[in-house]
Amino acid sequence: MKNCIPFLVLLFLVFSCKKDKEIINDLEPNPSSTTASDYFQLKIGNYWVYETTQFNNKSIDSSIVSRDTVIRNQTYFVIEGHDLVGSWNILNIFRDSSNYIVDQNGFIFFALNNFEDTLARIYIPTGTSDTLVSIHYKMISFPTTITVPAGAFDSLLNYRGEIFNHSNQNIQYTNYYYRKNIGLIESNVPFFASPDRIEKKLLRYKIN
Repeated sequence: MKNCIPFLVLLFLVFSCKKDKEIINDLEPNPSSTTASDYFQLKIGNYWVYETTQFNNKSIDSSIVSRDTVIRNQTYFVIEGHDLVGSWNILNIFRDSSNYIVDQNGFIFFALNNFEDTLARIYIPTGTSDTLVSIHYKMISFPTTITVPAGAFDSLLNYRGEIFNHSNQNIQYTNYYYRKNIGLIESNVPFFASPDRIEKKLLRYKIN
């Protein structure tokens, strides 16, 4: 597993179109049948459209499960979409590994049942050997309803990163809120050098 990846790697995975603002509460009565893939919907053709706010500017971004690929004899799903500068690129390559969503490097982006361990660590160095920022990711159950343009969603799981700035001892958080049978509902990621954040809210989605 790599210990250092770019700070603003955003997860884009999500889901199908609801016009009304009713709370979406369609979870199965038997949670033991749930898998991590239920929160990511890694099926070719699934797509999600987001309203993105960055520096008080709004834009519309999208992502889609475009294809699958085999890496080291394991099948992964390729997520393409708009990157931070609006270009269309590969955003992530994911698979479900025993209810952990991982990329081709083994970096963990989601866990279904592990709410205790630190799942991933990122260290961003300064120009010297010192660490400027460290980020530790854990899963958190989030019972509060979140309302986005696509609707109101409850029973969320939050892949949260605690960002520690070693130069000024400041702590910030990244949040990626996922909903079963839909995917990523909302994300917010701070810039560690400023109070600004990139916020994404689900606008519409389609799940096959």
